Amino acid sequence: MTRIELADEAIDRAMYMVAQCRAFKEPRLAQIAKYRNLYAGNIKKKFRQPFNVNVPVFAGAIDTLQAAFNDDLAVRFQEQEKADYMSAKKITSLWEMEVASTTKNAKFPQKTRTDRANAIYSGRGFMMNYAQSIPEFRNNFEIYELEDAIFQPMGGVHLENHLYVGRENILRSAATLEEEGSYNTKQVKKLLEVAAKTDYFPVDDMEVQNSLAKFQASGLDPKTNDYIGEQMFNLVEMTLTIDGKRWYLLFSPWYRIWLRFELHKDMFSSDLYPWVSWATHEDNKNFLSKSYADDMYSVADAIHTLFNQELTNREKRNMNARAFDKDMFPDVAALDAAQYRPDALVSVDTKGGTRQISQGIYEFRTAELTGTVNLIDWMNAEMGKDVGVTDLSMGGSQQTTKKASVVFAEQQNISKRLLLRSSPYTEAMGEIGKLFIQGLKDHMPAKRAVRFIGEDAEGWDEITRLDLDTYSDIDIRIISSSIEMKNNQLKKEARMKTLSEITANPTEAAYINPRGIVEEKLRSGGEFDDAEIAVLMDMKNYGNKEESAYAHKAIQDIVTSGKTDLYYGATTLFFEIIYDYARNNRTKIGDKKYIKLLDYVDAHNDIIMENMQRKAKDEAQTHPLAPVAGGGGGNPAVAPAGVPDGAVTGALKGAVTRATRMGAAMA
Repeated sequence: MTRIELADEAIDRAMYMVAQCRAFKEPRLAQIAKYRNLYAGNIKKKFRQPFNVNVPVFAGAIDTLQAAFNDDLAVRFQEQEKADYMSAKKITSLWEMEVASTTKNAKFPQKTRTDRANAIYSGRGFMMNYAQSIPEFRNNFEIYELEDAIFQPMGGVHLENHLYVGRENILRSAATLEEEGSYNTKQVKKLLEVAAKTDYFPVDDMEVQNSLAKFQASGLDPKTNDYIGEQMFNLVEMTLTIDGKRWYLLFSPWYRIWLRFELHKDMFSSDLYPWVSWATHEDNKNFLSKSYADDMYSVADAIHTLFNQELTNREKRNMNARAFDKDMFPDVAALDAAQYRPDALVSVDTKGGTRQISQGIYEFRTAELTGTVNLIDWMNAEMGKDVGVTDLSMGGSQQTTKKASVVFAEQQNISKRLLLRSSPYTEAMGEIGKLFIQGLKDHMPAKRAVRFIGEDAEGWDEITRLDLDTYSDIDIRIISSSIEMKNNQLKKEARMKTLSEITANPTEAAYINPRGIVEEKLRSGGEFDDAEIAVLMDMKNYGNKEESAYAHKAIQDIVTSGKTDLYYGATTLFFEIIYDYARNNRTKIGDKKYIKLLDYVDAHNDIIMENMQRKAKDEAQTHPLAPVAGGGGGNPAVAPAGVPDGAVTGALKGAVTRATRMGAAMA
C-alpha cells in the first residue's frame, strides 16, 4: 500500500473515530453546559414560580476551588548522572525563560490557570506541548477543552495508552495553509480548489455549537460576531495506530482531504503523544470521570429552588388574595380601594341582618414555609464538608470563633484533600516537561542563548545540542509552591532549633563556623534569597548590585562587540565577577576574548585600588571601633569591615598581571 493509499484509509478510520468520540462525549457536554449556565446565573425560570433569583452558591464554590487549585508549580530538570549537572541546569533555565514569556505560544501561568478551571467543570484538563523549527525554533504550549478533545472512549484513564488521540476545531486560514512549510503543498492546493468560498465562520456544525457554550451561558450570541473576512478551514489533527505504528494525520473533515500524514515518530522522536490530559477524580477505566461540579450542581440547584420558593410564598402572602359575595358588596371598586385607603367606608348589604360581613369575604391563606433558611444553611454546610469548600477555605468569618488548633487542623484536612485532586495535574506537568525536552532535541538549533549571560558564577551563556546529549535521562521534579513553603518552614524550624542547641553548648559550638550560623539564620528568615544572602555575607566588597550590573554588562559587551567603556566605580567585586567569568569560560569564549576581558579588568587596577582605599577610610570613620584583621581592638579572626589585609593588592597585582595572563593564555 502506497503512502497516499494509506493516508486515504487513515482518513476513513479517523472520520469514524471522531464521530464515535463525539457521540460518546455529547451527553457529558450537555451536562457541563448546565454547570456553566448556573455559574453564569443564566437559569431557566421554573413553572408557576415568579421569582428566579440566583443564589451564588455554585459560583462561590467554583471560585473557591479555582483559588485552591491556583498553586504555582515549578518544574526542575535534575540530572541522574553527575556529568549531566550543567545540562540539567541549562535546560531548567531555558524552561524558566519559556514559563516567564508572555508571547502567545507561551503564557504558561494564564493557560494552566484556565486549564485547571475547565477541569473543575468537566473533570478533565487538556494540555499540549510541541516545538517547531519552521520558520524558526519555537516551543508551543496550548490548552484545549473537552469539546475539542479526541480520545478512545474505552482507552482508560491514561491518554498515552489510547490507540488514537487528537484535537479538533483547529482553525486555519487559506493563507496560513499556503505559507506553512510543514503541510503537503499538493494536498493544500487540492483543498483550496474544491473548497467553497466563504467569508463567514462556520457555526452550524454541532461541534462548533458545543464550543460556543460559554458564550451562550453568558447570554451572548456569537453568530452576530462571526465575520472574519477570509476563507477559513476547520481542521482535525490526531495520531492513530495503524498496524501497530502511530501515524500523525492532519485533515479537513468537511472535505475529507489530508494536509499532513507521516509516522508519528518522524515528528516526535520519543513517539509520545504531544497531548496530555489529567483528571480531578481519577477512574482507572472511565476516561470521563466525574468532576467537582457534578458533586455541587444538584445541591446548588436545590438551594436555588428553595430560596425562590420562599420568595414566591412570601409574595403570595403579601398579595393577600380574597373572594367576596357580589350581592353583599355591590360596589367592587370601593371594596378594592378600601384595601389601600385609610378610614374607608364600603357599602354592604347584609340581607336584613341575617348574614355577617365575614360571610361575604373569604381570605385565601398561604401557609408559611418554615425552616427554609435552616435547610439552605444545612445543605450549604454539608456540601462544603463533602466537597471541601468550607467557610475556612472560602474565607468566612466563622473561623474567628474557633480555637487556633481547630483552625490549623481544618487547614491540614483541606490541604490533604486538595493535594489528592491536584496530584494528577502535577504529574501532567511532568509529562509536559518531557515533551519540552523532546521538542528541544527535535527542533532546537545548534546554539540557543539563555538569559543568564554573565550572571551565573559558572558563567555559561548558551545551551547547545551537545548539552541535550546527556549520559542518562533527565529527571523531572514538580515543586508545588504551597507544599514547598510548608516543608521548607518545617525544615527551617528544625534546623534552627538544632543550631541553637549547639551554640548554647560551648564545647559543641567550637566546631561550628560562626559565619555559617549567620547565613543559616538569614536563610531561615524566609525573606532573603540566595543572591541577597550573598550580598549581606560579602565582607570584602559589600556586593553592590549596581556595580554587579555594570560588570555583567561589560562582559556581554566584550563578548559580543569586543569593547566597552571603563567603570569608575569599580571595586574588587567588579574585578572578581569579570575575572571569574573569563577563567571559567575560557574554552568557550576563546583565547582572544579571554585576553580582552583580562585586559579590560587590568585597566581598572588603579581605579579599584583608589576606590577600595577610600571605602576603607570611610568605613573606619563611620565605624571607628570596627575590628581589623591583624590589628588590635578586636577579634583578629573576624573579617574586617573594610579591605582585607593585602587581598586587593594580591588579587590585582598577582593574578591579573600581563605576564601571568599572557603566559596562561598561550599555555
